[in-house]
Amino acid sequence: MGTEADGNEYWNNYFATSNPNMLFEVQHKKRTLLAALDKIDKKHHENKLRILDIAFGFGELSLQFHKSCYFHGVDINPVAVKRMQLIAKKRGIQGSFRVLDVSDGNLPYPDAFFDIVICSHVLEHVTNDEGLIESIHRVLKESGIAIMMIPINERITNRFHVRAYDVSEFMKMVKKKRFKIIYTKKNEKIQNIFWDPLSRVPARNTGAHKKERIYQKIFLKMLNMISIFLLRVFPLFDEKLPFVEHRNLILIGKKEASRRGTIP
Repeated sequence: MGTEADGNEYWNNYFATSNPNMLFEVQHKKRTLLAALDKIDKKHHENKLRILDIAFGFGELSLQFHKSCYFHGVDINPVAVKRMQLIAKKRGIQGSFRVLDVSDGNLPYPDAFFDIVICSHVLEHVTNDEGLIESIHRVLKESGIAIMMIPINERITNRFHVRAYDVSEFMKMVKKKRFKIIYTKKNEKIQNIFWDPLSRVPARNTGAHKKERIYQKIFLKMLNMISIFLLRVFPLFDEKLPFVEHRNLILIGKKEASRRGTIP
């Protein structure tokens, strides 16, 4: 597992620069969320709602909701928070974004405060994942929606992950925390073996280099499309292809009311 200093340096660089890995990951998360939102009532992403995005990163998920919503966002990285504050100001988005470490599972918000809570690729990083799910349940209004994304079937070790998830066990844990699961879907996450070395090209501001990076992004997008095509047409190659890092699970749960005689 990476040290805290390693993590700070990694995420500072991640949010301060643009590289193909990051761009494809952002687009992948957006597509995954939009496909999921199409499966639930439209009111959940069109009306004036109060939304919490935990470890929002680039804000690619919360920004898919209607502009009339009020956004609360927390992230451990100051660079990400500052970036999101600037985006919100530029787009006229109502929101409050701040630095917060949620590793202990606590969320400093009142009970029944949010309509929607987004928790994308966070649980595998925190020490108290069950506590965080309990906190999400607590801060949601009755019948509020939790959108959770986790990596599954990881075959390449991520030094910042403190655990790996099994789908059935994760779903049992979510149900145990009094969520009714209303949607699940597995998605491939393509990690091409060429992306890492290519993404380290320094971002110089010369005209020639900008053109080079445009060609690079086009080339990598083509590789991504070919990778997805191969997985669809030849699913048996899944275990052998070097550019499959892991799959993701998106789960949407609706808060169930506390049962009488139980402690919420």
